[in-house]
Amino acid sequence: GGNGSGASRGGNGSDAAGRAAPKLSTRVIAAAMISAVPSFVSSHPAHLDLALARRSRGDRWLCAQADALVDLGHRLATSASEPLRPRGLALLTRLVETLGDARDPDVPGSALLEQFQAQVLSALRAAAAAAAAAA
Repeated sequence: GGNGSGASRGGNGSDAAGRAAPKLSTRVIAAAMISAVPSFVSSHPAHLDLALARRSRGDRWLCAQADALVDLGHRLATSASEPLRPRGLALLTRLVETLGDARDPDVPGSALLEQFQAQVLSALRAAAAAAAAAA
């Protein structure tokens, strides 16, 4: 049986850095924890305001990590490993709920998440296709 990583077991079973790939159960737990992050950010306004986050320096603000989080959510939601897919959808849902009203300071009149529309829609389409195939 495979571990769902898509990696071949024919080699040494390790990643490029020489470490063993995490077990599926470990990846599911990590994905569940990451998908909860948007729900737990503090009420500090820099989490929802990219211009303020940039002035506050550092990349610890949720909106400053939107690109990486959307990318991760998309990869999880479209994963070959079925147990990871709901975690990816949960992450994307929480990002939309949390950052849905955030504005993009680089594109006046635009929402911050507009630039990620294709990734979110792709993940939703994949989820719908998987649900239809399972029905």
